[in-house]
Amino acid sequence: LEKGCVFIVGKNDERNFYADAKNPMYKIWCGFASDYIDSMLINYGILSGVYKADTLKYFEQIYETAKGDLPEKTKLLIVAENIHKIILEIAASKTDEQTLCAQIENKLIASIYKNADLNSIAAEFFISRAHLIRLFKQYKGVTPYQFLLSEKIKIAKALLSTTEMSVKSISDKLCFADEHYFSHLFKQKTGLSPLKYKASKRST
Repeated sequence: LEKGCVFIVGKNDERNFYADAKNPMYKIWCGFASDYIDSMLINYGILSGVYKADTLKYFEQIYETAKGDLPEKTKLLIVAENIHKIILEIAASKTDEQTLCAQIENKLIASIYKNADLNSIAAEFFISRAHLIRLFKQYKGVTPYQFLLSEKIKIAKALLSTTEMSVKSISDKLCFADEHYFSHLFKQKTGLSPLKYKASKRST
């Protein structure tokens, strides 16, 4: 990270960053739980990662507003305005590679309910499969396969929590090889088998 950078971290991302002992800097950390902000980031093709965008003044405005004594409604309006400015600055600062990676991510998400073909996706963007994987990992921190698996597990958790679908039906819907393989991966990611996860959600 460099001075003035914006570091976007998605809600399901695992990232580590460290300060340079010789050149320490302070950071402004803002956490948001908002489907609206999520959709804005998606629509502008903004991925997790580092952006060299001139946004410090907007973050400082959010920080000062949060500390101030203004009415709550006024605070929310000021924060919302500055979030929009931050997102627009980041969108304007994107590199061609970041834009391409966002397009690849959208293609992967669209293939959650079918078997993703990386060769076909790579061909659409006139790049090799190996380059697609390298590029995606560079900006997302995970391979396309790991990203897809994480997205499928998220959907599986939602289906187990809110529907009466069987484990096999969910496995088939998400295009896993079979329900045993799905169950193995689900337990690996969540610590619970699909049935135990479903039972735990129904008992709360």
